[in-house]
Amino acid sequence: MRKLNITVELGSEVNIDLIKKEEPEALIIATGAYPQKPPVPGIDKPIVLDLFDVLEEKVTVGPTVVVWGGKEIGVQTAEWLAAKGNNVTIIEEGDRIGRDINIFNVLCHRPMLADLKIKQVVEARVESITDKGIVITKGGKSEEIEAESIVVVPKMESNKELLEKVESMTEIMSVQSVGDCVAPRKLFNAIHEGFKAGVNA
Repeated sequence: MRKLNITVELGSEVNIDLIKKEEPEALIIATGAYPQKPPVPGIDKPIVLDLFDVLEEKVTVGPTVVVWGGKEIGVQTAEWLAAKGNNVTIIEEGDRIGRDINIFNVLCHRPMLADLKIKQVVEARVESITDKGIVITKGGKSEEIEAESIVVVPKMESNKELLEKVESMTEIMSVQSVGDCVAPRKLFNAIHEGFKAGVNA
């Protein structure tokens, strides 16, 4: 970026006032996505941990852990925790773990999940969270899986707030959106959309 003389400004919130002040001819919006809180009883209990706080090691995780969500980031988090010595169970509402993982990576994760003795519970709907664990319904039967910590892998929602505001600004010749603010997906999508937006700006 130094070679290309690109100016980088950190610690500044991008809002309508700033955009009007800068008067850009082209604007690329990459505001990402934010996590949704699952609407289940007990979601605010102390044993429920934010995924990102866990990954940044901002919180203490108990020895027995339930990872609620079996997509790629849930699988990776479960493997990381199990490698640290935690007893981990993945709970997934769908019919299999890692549905969003490509087949080549699946072939790597399967033996790793087995070697780390990570338990997998699929086709399970979470009903509530208690002080002792998480209550699920599977096959029409209710059961409680005990755990000291529940790590929630949240569904993400695109942050379109800024995009919706600038789309009506006719003075900006080009407005493009990239990454998770278009739809929550993978890093691959964000990188390629960012490249195309830069070429077309």
